[in-house]
Amino acid sequence: MVQKACAIPGRVGILSMTLLDPRGRRYRLTVRAFLAQTPEVPLILGFQDCLEKATTHLSYPRKEAWLEFD
Repeated sequence: MVQKACAIPGRVGILSMTLLDPRGRRYRLTVRAFLAQTPEVPLILGFQDCLEKATTHLSYPRKEAWLEFD
């Protein structure tokens, strides 16, 4: 059961996007994402379609995050 105070209204949508790395290489994806009804909530990419294809790197102390695609 989801607590009403913790729920974020929105829906799942399909996005076509292109990721561009510092060297100018492009990686095109069609992914599912959670689309919140307010701009105060960031875009939430799902594991399926995007994150399952990349290695995720996170550094909370440096406030950095990036994806590596093979």
